[in-house]
Amino acid sequence: MLRAWRIFTVSVALLGFLLGTGIYYGDHEWEIYQAKKQAIEKAAGRIAALNELQQEHPNLEGYQMEIARQRQKAERLLPTNMQMAELLAYVQQSARSSGMELQEVVPVSARPQGKLTVQPVKVRVQGDYFAMLDFLRHLDRGTPLVKIGTMELRQEQEGLDSRLVLNFYAG
Repeated sequence: MLRAWRIFTVSVALLGFLLGTGIYYGDHEWEIYQAKKQAIEKAAGRIAALNELQQEHPNLEGYQMEIARQRQKAERLLPTNMQMAELLAYVQQSARSSGMELQEVVPVSARPQGKLTVQPVKVRVQGDYFAMLDFLRHLDRGTPLVKIGTMELRQEQEGLDSRLVLNFYAG
């Protein structure tokens, strides 16, 4: 009787082990199947997009020439000095994120200062005292190196009217 019980226990343990192993490997195979299925669906989507593009543009050279013309047109619309555009966008974003109203932004001619180039920008903003502090902190934490050249504050009914000359430095 004891021997039959041992055989039964060993058989149940072995059956449990085999069943657990089968479930583990079956689940693992299912995950592999799902990953392959997703890869196939993604590839099929890309192939469909390429086929659609090829049907829409049978003349690839003509299509590439049209893209080149569009790019040249876009480049003509861009400012000639992308750094200036980035500085003006940075000032605008700083004012907007701090709650200040940007009234005026006027770039002034850049000038050399030693090994650096200084790009002054005249800025006029309006807002309350705390928004002005936030604006100045935002400028101080930003990527371009900036120093306030001049600053004029006046109390208006709308809040502070601030006129600044921001000097941006580049190497």
